[in-house]
Amino acid sequence: ADAILWVLENYDYVVFLVVGYLDLDERFLEYKNRIQRMPLQPWEKLPSILRDVDINIAPLEKNNRFTESKSSIKYLEAGLVKVPTLASKRDDYMRVISNGINGFFADTFEEWKDRLRLLIESEELRRKLGQNAYYDVRTHHTTIVNAYKSEETLKRLVLSTGHVGKKQLKINWVLRAPIAARGGGYRTIFKLASYLGAQGHDVRIYVEAIAHLEKMSEKEIVEFVCEKFGPLQAKIFVGHDNILPADVTLATNWPTAYVVANHKFSVNKFYFVQDYEPEFYELHGSLYLDAEKTYFLGLQAITIGHYLSTRLEKLNEQIAETIPFNVDTDIFNAVRLPEERGNDVRVLFYARPGVKRRGYDIGVEALAIAKKQHPELEITFFGADSKELGNIPFDFNSLGIVS
Repeated sequence: ADAILWVLENYDYVVFLVVGYLDLDERFLEYKNRIQRMPLQPWEKLPSILRDVDINIAPLEKNNRFTESKSSIKYLEAGLVKVPTLASKRDDYMRVISNGINGFFADTFEEWKDRLRLLIESEELRRKLGQNAYYDVRTHHTTIVNAYKSEETLKRLVLSTGHVGKKQLKINWVLRAPIAARGGGYRTIFKLASYLGAQGHDVRIYVEAIAHLEKMSEKEIVEFVCEKFGPLQAKIFVGHDNILPADVTLATNWPTAYVVANHKFSVNKFYFVQDYEPEFYELHGSLYLDAEKTYFLGLQAITIGHYLSTRLEKLNEQIAETIPFNVDTDIFNAVRLPEERGNDVRVLFYARPGVKRRGYDIGVEALAIAKKQHPELEITFFGADSKELGNIPFDFNSLGIVS
């Protein structure tokens, strides 16, 4: 109170906002025109109130076991709207605030007065401390961030008991109808599932009898999957109606995410993400929105590559696990060194006219310009048969669909 009165006396442009229950002593009557009051508010309104103030204070009584056990919530709430906090030197505030970096703490009248003066007189300091508090809270103190810390702590506690050995897990993979001819994404799924099976886990793969599998019997579908993606260390099941209980169930594209989210008998639910699938569709169309909603179902995402994990984190603030891109050097290897290739310039184009996101039209247009400027250029297409390619305005070779 003494420090706030000193502020009101010395800075006639400062307003003191009181929200909720607080009895101010008679000394404050002198400054009643610069004291604003608001009644007790629902917690949902607190961010919009904090957003409009310049300095947040969090005073707590000294030598009091109750106040020593209070959390730093007032710092966290203000930090989320980039407002700096000046708090008492209680344990939890001292844990989260680095004095002068992401906030201030004070205990004596002189400390309160001095730090309020610094904050009032420097807009730049308020901005810096508020921005640092925002970064600190988002990085270290949200529920999502602390969930991972808690998980790691629990893992260490469980493992330290000595009772956990190598456990066989029951793992469900939920797929639509896998495409064999061009399905790089499906091959990745089957490789991972089969690898887990080879490690001794009970792996089940559930495929849907739609599209090219629709008219096949269950036996024919199982034979198709084993032939195109095998040999597999996993059991193949047809349909999504009777998915067995499991330790882990994984969705593999957006329609299966809804299936996994609604599966009641899985301890852990994951979303294996290989593409940002909303962009397969017209921007903000119904299918775009249906696909985008799956990233908010609460499934733990596992992405291929860091780009997708970063994008999902920006979208829904959930941290995704990442499997980095890798190359099988037994298949992909430099059979000819650059210096051995000669002077002829050859261009290889992944031509997929039926898939809009592959940029087929702009690729053909660019190659037409290049061919006109450099007639000697050798251009080779792959990824589609000649019927799909249509009329191309320049000479080219086609490798068709390559395994």
